[in-house]
Amino acid sequence: MLHTVHETARRYAGQNAAHSSLTVLLPAHDQTDSWQQAGDIAAARMLIASLACELGPRAMRVNAIEMDLAAAPSELVPLLRFVAGPRAQFLTGQTIRAHAT
Repeated sequence: MLHTVHETARRYAGQNAAHSSLTVLLPAHDQTDSWQQAGDIAAARMLIASLACELGPRAMRVNAIEMDLAAAPSELVPLLRFVAGPRAQFLTGQTIRAHAT
């Protein structure tokens, strides 16, 4: 998972101009099947924070959303729009936990 997140961010940074946003979707930590998956998700959180520091000088924001697997995609749309939009211009390096209502 970490390699995939890092490669995605690297390709995204190379293809997109400054003042853009990359949001990575992760499964919620409490819904993983093993300690190894939980460790991968924790490492992915740290990678998100590191990428935000690395890409911040280029005015690129990097965040993650840990999504509840029971959540319908339509429930996440408002959150995804906010995180990717200009109103969240100072939000970077964060992992936001989204739960189904």
